[in-house]
Amino acid sequence: MTTEQKRILYRQLQSINNHGTEFVSEFYRRLFEQYPHLRVMFKSTLSEQYTKFMSMLSIIIKGMGNPSIIVPLIAEMGESHKSYGVLPHHYTIIEDIFLSVLRDTFPDDYNDEIEQAWKQAFQFMSRIMQE
Repeated sequence: MTTEQKRILYRQLQSINNHGTEFVSEFYRRLFEQYPHLRVMFKSTLSEQYTKFMSMLSIIIKGMGNPSIIVPLIAEMGESHKSYGVLPHHYTIIEDIFLSVLRDTFPDDYNDEIEQAWKQAFQFMSRIMQE
């Protein structure tokens, strides 16, 4: 991941934080509408899931410049997700839903460069989480 991609993600993270409740609510609405069978994997309330989602997103994006710290956290998150029944194809579903919500929430601040930065981040995370 390039320095510019990291800057893009950090800037986008600030936008997501400013629209956190709306963004996360829409993410889960679309996820459960399109893939209702995944709902059983989420034991937390939506409020708790919001906190987890925003916290992990922030930690991962802010930590992209320091792999020695972030990789063990992502690996640990991957282990917990395996225990919930997360399968490899679920990572693609999450990425697709996330990008669609991002595109629709911030249409004036979404382009190919931004999409590629997020895809790089998702590939990085999902690779580690599935190891």
